[in-house]
Amino acid sequence: MEYLLELLQRKPSGAMIVEALYELNINPDDALFVGDMESDQLAAQNADIDYMSADDFLGVNCDRLSRYCNTFCTRQ
Repeated sequence: MEYLLELLQRKPSGAMIVEALYELNINPDDALFVGDMESDQLAAQNADIDYMSADDFLGVNCDRLSRYCNTFCTRQ
């Protein structure tokens, strides 16, 4: 039974993302999920949070990220 519950929480279910946001006290409106697979995008969609591909994220203009983390640009 434990395995079944774990399986239901895996991507593309958004359950693990929602749980992580709750545990970290992060508002879903402030979250950005970065991934490199279609299941990542589906998980973000199922968790109702924004998604960006890893390729786009790694080459992104910092202005697009400031909404999620104002300190991102200062750490580079």
